[in-house]
Amino acid sequence: MQCFAVMYRSGPEWSDAALPTQDAAIRNHFVYLQSHVRADVAFHAPFRDRDGILAILVAGDLDSLTEDLRADPLVQAGVLVLEIHPMSAGYVGHGISL
Repeated sequence: MQCFAVMYRSGPEWSDAALPTQDAAIRNHFVYLQSHVRADVAFHAPFRDRDGILAILVAGDLDSLTEDLRADPLVQAGVLVLEIHPMSAGYVGHGISL
């Protein structure tokens, strides 16, 4: 298993004004992720400046993860754009608070 940093940002079809009407699409996005993506979520949080979301996923390989995430309906529709970055082994030191 490998770790990947996944960033979602607003795509060309994103609209802050349309957010109240996009509730069903956003729910479908989460349902898709839970039912189709072959990965475990180690961490997930939005950026404070509202410029996207970072998720750390643990998955078998980059190709499968990329295939799964690019098939997300909101990515396909251009509402979200996706970046996937393989990660090296890391360390979280003691005494760090978020």
